[in-house]
Amino acid sequence: MIFQLNKRGKILSVTKENSSSNEDFAVLKSYNFVSLVAPGDSAKASQFIKDINEKSEVMTCLIGLSLEHHSAPQYECIGVPAGEDLVCIIAKRLETEGKTNGDEKTSGDDRRSGDDRRGSGERRLGNQQNEDALNAQLRFAKEQVRILFGKMPVALVVVNSKSAIETVNPVAEAMFGHPREVWRDLHLDKLLDSRDDASKNNLFARLSETPGKLIRYDGFRSSGERFPLEISVEFMDPSQTKLLLCVFDITERIRLEQLKKEFVEMVSHDLRTPLSNLVLFLEAISMGFYKKWTEEKLRGNAERNFEEVSRLIRLINKLLEIDKLESGFDKPEFVRLMLSDAIESAVGAVNATATKKGVTFVRDVPDLMILADSDQLAQILINLMGNAVKFSPDDGKITIVVNEEPGVVEIRICDQGPGIPEELKGHIFERFGQVKSAKSKEGTGLGLAICKSLVEAHGGTLGVTSEVGKGSEFWFRLPVQSAS
Repeated sequence: MIFQLNKRGKILSVTKENSSSNEDFAVLKSYNFVSLVAPGDSAKASQFIKDINEKSEVMTCLIGLSLEHHSAPQYECIGVPAGEDLVCIIAKRLETEGKTNGDEKTSGDDRRSGDDRRGSGERRLGNQQNEDALNAQLRFAKEQVRILFGKMPVALVVVNSKSAIETVNPVAEAMFGHPREVWRDLHLDKLLDSRDDASKNNLFARLSETPGKLIRYDGFRSSGERFPLEISVEFMDPSQTKLLLCVFDITERIRLEQLKKEFVEMVSHDLRTPLSNLVLFLEAISMGFYKKWTEEKLRGNAERNFEEVSRLIRLINKLLEIDKLESGFDKPEFVRLMLSDAIESAVGAVNATATKKGVTFVRDVPDLMILADSDQLAQILINLMGNAVKFSPDDGKITIVVNEEPGVVEIRICDQGPGIPEELKGHIFERFGQVKSAKSKEGTGLGLAICKSLVEAHGGTLGVTSEVGKGSEFWFRLPVQSAS
C-alpha cells in the first residue's frame, strides 16, 4: 500500500498495490497517518515521518497499523521524500509464522544456521527495500508528470524526431479542435503552417534550433481556420529526439494590439485635432487678432469650434458609457412597453436626417408587448437606424421587420447601402471598428460596440447580414419575457 502524505502527516491519497484485500482504503484520505498506528507505536511513527522530512532520504520503520479495524498487524514501512511538501510511505504487511506445541529445541548448530539465514534475509530485505523505494519514487514521478501535463493551463504537444505527434494535453485538444482518437496519427504540419513543401519534413529540425525561445507561427484548427501562435520549445530527453512544445494562442493579444493601434489613431485625429483647433482659436482671441475679423468670420470660427468640442464630449461620454456597460454598472431596468411604439419613436428621432436625403422607412411591425429598458432599447434602435440613414443612397429605402419566434423577438433594420466586406463583419462591433469610407470618418466607431453591450445586457444577440453592393441587414434578438 502506498500513502501520499503532506509534511504534517495528513493522508492525501492511498493506493492499494494489489487487490487481495477488500478493505476500502479510500476512506483513510484526510486522516493523519499517526492516528492509524497502534498506540504503542505512535511515537515511533511520528519520529519516522519527522526523520523523512528532516533528513530527506529513504527511511524504514516497523510499526503496527490498524487498517483492518479489529487488529494492528505489523507493517514494514519505507518512507520516501517526494517533493517540497510531500512524503510517500510504502507499507507492506509482514506475514507472521507461529510455532506449534510440538516444536523441539534447536541445537547450537541450528541456531547458528538460523543466524546465518537471518543475516542473509536481512541483506535481501535491505536490497528489496531500496528497490521498492526507487520504484515508488519512479511511480510517483510519473504520476506527478501525468498530473502536471493534464492540469497545465497551456497547450502542450510532444513530437518525435519525425515530427509525429505523440502526446497532447486537454488544452491543446481544445485549442486545435481535433478529437482525441486522431491525435496519434497527426503530423505536426497539420497544426503548424510549414510554409512550403520542402520544410514540411524539417519542422522538428527548425524547431530544435531555438530551444527556450518564443517562435511565431500560424496554426490551423481542425475546421481549417488559421490563427496566430507563439511556441516555446524544449527537449524532452538527453538524446534530443523528442520536443515539448508549449503553444500559446495569441489571437486575443493581436486583437488588443490592433485595438490599441486604432485607439492611438483615434486619439491622434478625433481628440487632438479639435483640441488643436480650439487652442488656435483661443490663442487668436487672446492676442487680439479677432478684432480684424468680421462678425461673420468670428461667428463661423466659434460655431466650428463649438461643434468640434461637442463632438469631443460625445466621444468621451460614449467611452465612459461603454466602460460602464462592460463593467455591469448600467444594468437594464425592465418595464412593459409596446415594441411598435419604441420603433416609431426611434424613426421620429432620425427622420429629419432621413428626409434631407430623401430616405423613406418601410415598417412591418406587429403589436407586441415586451419587457425591456425603454431608454436602452431606444438607444439601440436610434443608433442602428442612424447608421442605416448615413450609409443609404439618396432616395433610398430602409425596411424595418419584426419577427416573433418561440421565446425570442427579432428586429431587422435593412438598408440599401454599399454593404460590408466579409472580413470586417466581426470587426465592426468592436470599439473603434469601422468600415473605411468617407462616411465612417463622421462617426466615432463606438456606436455598434455600445449597441452590442446593450443588447447583451438584455440577454440578447446582435449581428449583421451583408453583401458588398447589396446593402446590410443589422438584426438583434431579445428574449421574450412575460409582459402580461
